Amino acid sequence: MLLKDVIEHFGTKMAVADAIGVTRAAVSHIGYRVSKNMAREFDEITNGALKYDKSVYIKPEVVEVSGIEYIEAVDINYPMTLRRKLESLYFYQSGAMRPATWLEDGELMEMYRNYPVFRKV
Repeated sequence: MLLKDVIEHFGTKMAVADAIGVTRAAVSHIGYRVSKNMAREFDEITNGALKYDKSVYIKPEVVEVSGIEYIEAVDINYPMTLRRKLESLYFYQSGAMRPATWLEDGELMEMYRNYPVFRKV
């Protein structure tokens, strides 16, 4: 489940926060893909309008770029986890992989919210 789809469903980040009982700041720390537990919760509170697809979390997407395979890092769903594993992470943007280590702090968070995070297979 993608964060952008959740925000689109509820209308605003504040409405998302209210729906699950957290602060707007907490919603701002959610990455491109919401965690498995949040996806289940959104499925339940929206009566299935937002669908939890467990296959996304069990079998993450694999992408090949320039002969190298990358797998989506679905376990990276909080900024602190992102920072601890920065050396091994990439953002998939416009068909290319951008190493997370190349990004300044503000840009890192923007990429985290808008693009999937991958690591080499």
